[in-house]
Amino acid sequence: MESVLLTGLGIVPWIVPVLAFLGLMVAKGCDAPQLQRFGERIFFAALLLVAGATLHTVACNNSYWLIHTSSLAIMTVGAVIR
Repeated sequence: MESVLLTGLGIVPWIVPVLAFLGLMVAKGCDAPQLQRFGERIFFAALLLVAGATLHTVACNNSYWLIHTSSLAIMTVGAVIR
């Protein structure tokens, strides 16, 4: 069952982690400050979407809450590591 948040926004669920990864790579790999900020914004938007989906799955007690919680934790750690 797909998240209501992602479905409501018309977002294919697998695209969010891909965008997060690309945003993180742009933010960490580029030297230009403007590109870094752009990558950080993409990553932060994906992080908010994953947080909303995680909140929804935990609140509804769906069977895949552990997968969403672990992906949110991995994204948070990825944001902190430089």
